[in-house]
Amino acid sequence: MQPSRSPSIDPNCSLDIPQRQQYQDKTSSSDLINSDPSANYCQCIHRTTNENYQHSNFHQQNYSWRYHPFRSFISPVIPKKFSSFQNVYPLPGNVTMNDSSADVHPIAGHYDESPLLQQTSNYTDTQTKSTSSNIPSTKVTDEAKRYAESHYPFPPFILHFKRSKINNKTIIDELLNYCKINYSFDLELAGFRSSSIRSNDNDCNLLLFVENSLSFSFLFSNITLPDKLGGDIFTIDRQPAIPPQLALIITNVSYKTNLNEFENDLKVRYENIARVIRLKNKNHYDTKLVKVEFSSSKTRDDILINGSIMVNYIRYDVKEFLPVATILICSNCMGLGHFRKQCKQSDSTCKVCGEHYQELKKHCCSGTAKCVHCGGDHNSNDLQCKHNIPTGDATGIMSKLDLILNSMNNINNVIGDLKQRTEQIEEWFNDKRKSNSKTENGIKALQLGNIRHE
Repeated sequence: MQPSRSPSIDPNCSLDIPQRQQYQDKTSSSDLINSDPSANYCQCIHRTTNENYQHSNFHQQNYSWRYHPFRSFISPVIPKKFSSFQNVYPLPGNVTMNDSSADVHPIAGHYDESPLLQQTSNYTDTQTKSTSSNIPSTKVTDEAKRYAESHYPFPPFILHFKRSKINNKTIIDELLNYCKINYSFDLELAGFRSSSIRSNDNDCNLLLFVENSLSFSFLFSNITLPDKLGGDIFTIDRQPAIPPQLALIITNVSYKTNLNEFENDLKVRYENIARVIRLKNKNHYDTKLVKVEFSSSKTRDDILINGSIMVNYIRYDVKEFLPVATILICSNCMGLGHFRKQCKQSDSTCKVCGEHYQELKKHCCSGTAKCVHCGGDHNSNDLQCKHNIPTGDATGIMSKLDLILNSMNNINNVIGDLKQRTEQIEEWFNDKRKSNSKTENGIKALQLGNIRHE
C-alpha cells in the first residue's frame, strides 16, 4: 500500500530522500491511527462485499475478535465462528446459560439502533487490543447449567384446590383419561408438581407443564373440564401467558399505522389470533415490529412457512419471535448463578432497596429502588439490568456490520430482480424487432409481387 501524502507538502519539494521517507512513514502511521474509524469500517465493508463475503447470523458470531486498524485497509476482519447451544429455537423457558461466550444482547434484532457512525465515535487508539478483555468472564456454575437444562419450555397451567394435600398422580391420570375420552386428544405433559406458593395454608396448587404447543393450545382453549379431579373440587387459577412458540413478528409496520385497525383486519383474515402488540425498544419508544400472539400453533406455523402476511392489502414479512433471555437469580442474596439453597449468605437481601436483613418479612423497606449489582434505580432482580452483560465496542460493531451487510444482501437481491426484468424486456424488444423485420420483408415482397404482376 502506498503511503498517503499530506496535502500541505509540495510533491516537488527538495527534501532529502531519507527525510522524505521518514516524513511519509510518520504521516502515514498517524493518518492510520487518527483517521475516522468509520472510514476503516466502510473500506472493510467494501472489501467484504467485493469478495462476496456472506455474513452469518449475529447470534452465531464470537465476540472475542480483534480489530486491527492497519489490517482493515488490506483485508476484512472475519470473525471466528463457534459452536453454540443457542441455535435451538425456541429458548427453553426464556432462559439462557450464564456464559461469557453465549451472552448476547437481549432481543438484539428487535431494537431500533442508531447509525454506525454514532457507535464508532468513541473509538480510540486502544482498538488494536482485543475487545474480549472488556467482557467480564463469568464461570458457569453447576446450578445455572441445571436450571437451564431442566427448565420447562412452556409456562404452567395452575389448578387450585381447597385442600392442603392432594394426590398428584391420581389427578393427572384422571385428567389424561378425561381428555382422551371426551375430546379424543392425547394430552402430553412434560411434568407436574404441587405448590403452596401464592395460596393459603388450607389450599394447594397443582402446576401442569405441557410438552408441546399442541397440548398448550388444547388447554388454553375454552374446553370444559370436569368439576372434580381426584375427588376434589378445583378451579383454574389463571391462564398462563402465551409463550414465544405461539407468537411471530411482523416487520416494517409503519408508525402511522393504526394498530386497532391493523388488529381487526388480522383477526378477520386469520383465525386464533389472541393479541397484537407493537414492540418497544430499550428506551421505551415504539418500533416497526409488531408481535402477534396465537392461541393455536397451526395458523402461526402456516404463516411462517409462507414467509409473509397480508394486512389491509399490504404484504409484510414475518419472522419467529425470540424472547428476552433470563438468568438464574438467587432469591436470598440476589446473586447470579445459584439457587437459594446453595446461597452462602446468612442474611436476606431486599430486592427493592438492596439492604441486608436477618428477617426480610419484618423489615421496613424504604421503597426506593436500588440495584445491588449496578446501583441503578430498579429492583435487583430486574432482567433489564445491564450488570454482567457485555457492552464492549465489539458488540456494537458486530451488530452494525450485521445490519449493514444484511441490507446490502437485500439490495443485491433487488438488483438481481431488476436485472432479470431488464433481460426479459430486452428479450421482448429483440423478439419484437425480429417480428417487425419479418413483417416489413413480407410487405416488401408483396409490393414487389404487385409491381411484377402489373
